[in-house]
Amino acid sequence: MNPIIVIGELLVDCFPGDHRIGGAPFNVAYHLHRMGWPVRLISRIGDDVHGREILRFLAQVRFPADGVQIDPHHPTGTVAVTVDAQGGPTFDIRADVAYDYVDLTREAVDAPAMAYVGTLVQRTDNGFDQVRGWLSRHCPQHGVFVDLNLRPPHIRDDAIVATLEQAAVAKLSSEELAVVRAIRGGPEGIANGAAWLRDAFGLALAIVTSGGDGAVLATAGQTMTIPAAPVTTMADTVGAGDAFAAVSAMGVLTGQPLDRVGPWAAAFAAAICGEAGAIPRSDAVYSELDKRLRGSL
Repeated sequence: MNPIIVIGELLVDCFPGDHRIGGAPFNVAYHLHRMGWPVRLISRIGDDVHGREILRFLAQVRFPADGVQIDPHHPTGTVAVTVDAQGGPTFDIRADVAYDYVDLTREAVDAPAMAYVGTLVQRTDNGFDQVRGWLSRHCPQHGVFVDLNLRPPHIRDDAIVATLEQAAVAKLSSEELAVVRAIRGGPEGIANGAAWLRDAFGLALAIVTSGGDGAVLATAGQTMTIPAAPVTTMADTVGAGDAFAAVSAMGVLTGQPLDRVGPWAAAFAAAICGEAGAIPRSDAVYSELDKRLRGSL
């Protein structure tokens, strides 16, 4: 299989009393890797304590690190995360870190199966130009999966529009849909907004998630509402959107219909909410997902 290329931040999430490897692109790449897909994560970390911790973790979980660049001058990205009583996170993201200086000019990949990219890595002029140029050179539009993953104040309207214009599949939250509507107009409501987003940017698939209210998936042929899956024991919602994105990407790659991939994505996101942080510490959630996929093929 051709690799899935994932471009974006690889960082350390600093929770009160704990810290974990994170970054939305890494979370998605890790899930896809655990699902059995060949993945190349292109990111940049510092030559520092956090960077070495990341490399040790990647080696421990046998995640390929050949696309992870080492920056001798800038620190590894960090995020201070606080979680409220409902499990909702707040992020304080450090600026001017290694992934802001990612160099994609040396990353030539022939015919990737898919390219996944977000917008945080595009918050600087370097990141914006690097991502836009790389996608134009190496990945046709039909193979680009965009997860906006907007984190104020690290938001650029030009990056939002340009990235959506290069996408075939876009996944965003209802709050992020409101940001896009503020830039380009569009109707109120999640279902109408998802259909509008699909048409406005020529997407093959638009995905809008809305937490406990579920998600809407819109293609040219249908718009489908997917109810949220129940969470047995809520730990936090960190990484739930990344889990939904990973399973959605898997569904696109395997040609699954919406009425299958939507509930699978919702169930996997709910399972991640039952874990502390975005990366599960056990194999159980992947085993359950694997059963669903194997049963469909």
